[in-house]
Amino acid sequence: MKAGNNVCLNISYVGYDSFQQSFTQLEQDTLLPILLSSHQQLAEVIITSQYTASSSVHTSGMGHTRLNKNLIRQTPVLFGESDIIKTLQTLPGVSAGMAGLAGMHVRGGNGDDNLYMIEGNPLYQINHVGGLFSAFNAEAVKDVEFFKSAFPARYGGRLSSVVDIHTKDGNMKEYHGSAMLGLTSGSLNLEGPVVKDRTSFNFALRRSWIDALSAPAIAIWNSTRDKGDTEIVARYAFTDMNFKLNHQFNDRSRGYAGVYWGNDFLKGGEKRDGNNGYESRNTGKLRWGNIMHLPAGHTYSATDSSAM
Repeated sequence: MKAGNNVCLNISYVGYDSFQQSFTQLEQDTLLPILLSSHQQLAEVIITSQYTASSSVHTSGMGHTRLNKNLIRQTPVLFGESDIIKTLQTLPGVSAGMAGLAGMHVRGGNGDDNLYMIEGNPLYQINHVGGLFSAFNAEAVKDVEFFKSAFPARYGGRLSSVVDIHTKDGNMKEYHGSAMLGLTSGSLNLEGPVVKDRTSFNFALRRSWIDALSAPAIAIWNSTRDKGDTEIVARYAFTDMNFKLNHQFNDRSRGYAGVYWGNDFLKGGEKRDGNNGYESRNTGKLRWGNIMHLPAGHTYSATDSSAM
């Protein structure tokens, strides 16, 4: 741009501030180094986060994780039924072992290196159907504490991890109930006050209907056999029952008692009908499971995390 003997030089480029320079007279070649300044600068970015005193980053329990019942229910699993062990399999450092089974290998350990507990009591039979389901009914669970490293000395006796399951205390004010129908099992949960604001109960029952689902297939197979041939006899079912009675003495202490009962039943073999009407059998029955009585009391302070 030229106005009389004055010359104005204007330089611009996308993403940079423009540059202007005026010249009074242009009588000779002039070398003018120009450095454009970028104006693509973001405003100050401030990242904030809510501090929680229980954060594992600020405590010595780096391997401690607490799972609530909502997270357990939201985790997708085989057959669509909530499972505590399969939820733990999704955490870092935990391997499922064989896909689809409720086994758990923590940081390279074996399956028997893990300690499973209900309200601080060890549980030894933790699987159903050879590991397809765990023995913990998700409808009866309040939360789960999982230690995969540096667990407290009171949990001694295992090498890899500790799983401590806390069951529901029961509603102190109102009666509630729920039912779940799954592909392989169904469950029922009832809770409510015995003495309002003082004593409550929680009852949860789960039973499989694998035996009911397999019975038609076995009957059809046996119907194809000729009279006098050997018929198959097979039946399998599992049952879990959790009951907890909770009493609030005051604002700082409570007592509870309860029972856990888990049972697996397997029957298999064959039978043959004789010509004279005599029936011969070659069948066997097997039962296994757990019976556990929960402790009769527990006292906690206002800051005890297990009571919150």
